[in-house]
Amino acid sequence: MSTYHNRQQQQQQQRRYYYLAICTVLMPSSNQYLNNPAKVAPLCIKSGSEEEIAAVVQEICIDIIQPPYKISQLSGGLSNQLYVVNDSVLVRVHAESGDSYNGDDSSTSGFCLVDRELESRVLAFLAQEGIAPIMYGRFQNGRLEEFIRGAEPLKCTEMAKYGKLIAAELGKMHGLTLPDDVVLPSMIDRVEVWLDFILQQGDNNDDDDSSAAEDPILNDLDVRGSLQNELRWLKGLLRPPNEKRACSSALLSDQHDVSNRAITFSREVVFTHMDCQSLNILKLKPLTTKYDKTDHFQ
Repeated sequence: MSTYHNRQQQQQQQRRYYYLAICTVLMPSSNQYLNNPAKVAPLCIKSGSEEEIAAVVQEICIDIIQPPYKISQLSGGLSNQLYVVNDSVLVRVHAESGDSYNGDDSSTSGFCLVDRELESRVLAFLAQEGIAPIMYGRFQNGRLEEFIRGAEPLKCTEMAKYGKLIAAELGKMHGLTLPDDVVLPSMIDRVEVWLDFILQQGDNNDDDDSSAAEDPILNDLDVRGSLQNELRWLKGLLRPPNEKRACSSALLSDQHDVSNRAITFSREVVFTHMDCQSLNILKLKPLTTKYDKTDHFQ
């Protein structure tokens, strides 16, 4: 495992060098999309046709790949349509639903599951840190990213095998200092928005005269009872991020009290990955040759 971990560290460092090379050599300074979450190409992929995809790639990645384009669709996307162009650029098309938006929170419910503006700023930052793939640019309903060749998602049964490595990588993420343009919403505020949304659905069902008004899932969740009680418990337990630890006087007087220090640490709120399941973790396949210029930076 240590050999594997060392290889992962070397590859992450190589990816940082690769990122710098892309920014300073391979792409001219006039490129307005590279790692720029504020710039969105005025193009949209609706049907998933090769013509639509090619137009987006040519607008954003003309300095990376040139036509003709070989386009193939990837399976396994949970909420996005995924395409690969010339085995080097990943095209991510966001789902057309009310649970996400691109800077326009105009839904009647005001509920947004995924803030694409904030997501793009976070990904651009993580790319600079060598943690996420390079973000080549955004278009109206998606973005282009570096495609990591020779990688495959973990199987659910492999999570325990790689558990220590996953924890180590998450630990690095927990220690990151976010830039000023990445302002994350309070976790508690976010949960409250979700609970309010669920309650609204229940209220809408109460106004429905049909026999389907009773929602067994909402009833099982017991939103008005147990979930709200749990939220109140969390509010009193967790320590807000970026604040000094509210240590008890006993802890301050006894720095060797490992148990109290561990409890304080466990209650800290940090920047993390909120969907760390197997399909979101890539495992690099062993290289078939000692040195392959197309894969050495992965």
